[in-house]
Amino acid sequence: QISKEMGVSRANVCKMRRRWESRESNNLEEHLKVTISEETLNNVLIRASKHSAQSSSIKSQLHMARNRLGLEFIASFNSLFRFRT
Repeated sequence: QISKEMGVSRANVCKMRRRWESRESNNLEEHLKVTISEETLNNVLIRASKHSAQSSSIKSQLHMARNRLGLEFIASFNSLFRFRT
């Protein structure tokens, strides 16, 4: 699943995992550098921007639904108020 999410092969994921595991077993006090390919970085950035766009769309839909509910409440209140006066 990691390979699918990152848009890379399973072999690359296994290779990266082995590197991380071997570095974990070594002294972690060193400052280690992790590198990824440009293609992998681009895939991650594309996925992040898609999720951001989806999130914005959902927030916008929620905002519109909330406004619609508010308008319906006001309309209901007004119609009840007119009947009682």
